[in-house]
Amino acid sequence: MKRTTRRGFFFTVVLGAVCAGNLRAEFPTASIDKYLESCAARGEFSGVVLVARRGEVQYHRALGTASIDGSEPLRKDSVFRLASVAKAFTAVSILMLRQEGKLSLDDDVRKYVPALPYEGATIRHLLHHTSGLPDYVKLLDKHWDKGEGDLSRRRFATNPDALAQFIEHKPPVRFAPGERWDYSNTGYMLLALVVEKISGERFSDFLTRRIFAPLGMKETVLFTPITPPVVERRAWGYRLAPDGGERLANDRNYLNAMYGDGEVYSTAGDLLKWDQALYQAKLIPAAAVDEMFTPGRLSSGKDTGYGYGWGIGNRGGKKVVNHGGGWVGFRTWIDRELESRQLLVVLTNNSSRSMGIVRDGILALLAGKEPRLPKSPVSRLLGERLRREGVAGLKDEYRRLKSSRARELDFSEARLRQLGSYLLGKKKTGEAVVVLELNVEAYPKSVRAREELGDALLAAGRREEAVEVIKAALNLAPGSD
Repeated sequence: MKRTTRRGFFFTVVLGAVCAGNLRAEFPTASIDKYLESCAARGEFSGVVLVARRGEVQYHRALGTASIDGSEPLRKDSVFRLASVAKAFTAVSILMLRQEGKLSLDDDVRKYVPALPYEGATIRHLLHHTSGLPDYVKLLDKHWDKGEGDLSRRRFATNPDALAQFIEHKPPVRFAPGERWDYSNTGYMLLALVVEKISGERFSDFLTRRIFAPLGMKETVLFTPITPPVVERRAWGYRLAPDGGERLANDRNYLNAMYGDGEVYSTAGDLLKWDQALYQAKLIPAAAVDEMFTPGRLSSGKDTGYGYGWGIGNRGGKKVVNHGGGWVGFRTWIDRELESRQLLVVLTNNSSRSMGIVRDGILALLAGKEPRLPKSPVSRLLGERLRREGVAGLKDEYRRLKSSRARELDFSEARLRQLGSYLLGKKKTGEAVVVLELNVEAYPKSVRAREELGDALLAAGRREEAVEVIKAALNLAPGSD
């Protein structure tokens, strides 16, 4: 996940992959079961899936582990970090305040956050991701608690902390408000401050009092690690080691106390209540819901494909609104087909790079189509070989797998590089060198592959070979990686 995207926006509306005709007499329960089990067996799914139609649950299953050590299985009512799926709650909060006459979407943000050192951005710009404001993640990565080198160990930063950094450092805007669409966690972080300013209460209390409690979303909460609420049945974020041999914690980050752009925890069942509340206009008028699902426009008149906290598109000629999220170990997705009132919720906690494939696979099955399975990382098969037999024959095994199983395995450069780095961190320098040599063999034009092999050779005490590898990296044409 790229650091610059913070909550890992997966807004890509699924177009064309799934056509009309997804309301079939017989629901494909067995097919979805088999598909998810296959994804889980490849290490690419640990989570909860819910499908509902017109408010009635058609499918609801948990598969995988809620704990990092694997001792606690996930349950249907396990509580997940939603990441950017939470942006819709922020948007509705703003629309509720507008309905009460307490703000206008065309108000300058500085009316409510006067210390913000940027002119011209309105609340509507923030909602639509067209403000052009700098990325707070990059800013904090550069300046916040930088004496603690490891980002995961820095003390927690909050929204007021981010605002203070903007005031102090004043990084340049990305573009003039309304000129472009550029996904912005900064915008939704500031919107939460607007809600606090107008309501006079903490954003967490506003969400609970005005949204979660009225809708009966008893398992939903804005989580802060500074004063953490009790969350029963919490799913913890983790990732599989590159060799598949252990689970590694992937849940803590110094930005986990930021809010407005994420940090809501919830269940699939509570998101169904949220889904129904939007259809029933329980929180804001139906006209405001429609407005939320209307794409914004740039100054040029171009459609952005994004409303207020929702991506907007169509599938088989039917309007679809959806949003995804990704932060530390969590990948999440909510998908609402408005005409058929079909809801798909996918919540995962294992850092899977295949969330999009799994999501699309379920949508394909719902439309009576054949799904695509995620590829298993070749690094895990090589890791099994290393644990079982050591480095002997590892290169031959890699070549055999590449010639016989290329379609079902992920042979990307990143997979081998991650395995090599992991082994190097475990002081298994000999194994790391062999793996990174394979990476150079597979990607001979990659500067990075050669640099990392050079580092491994140095760690193994093979200085002369390392120098030759680094020289070869320097001789590669710029941009060839």
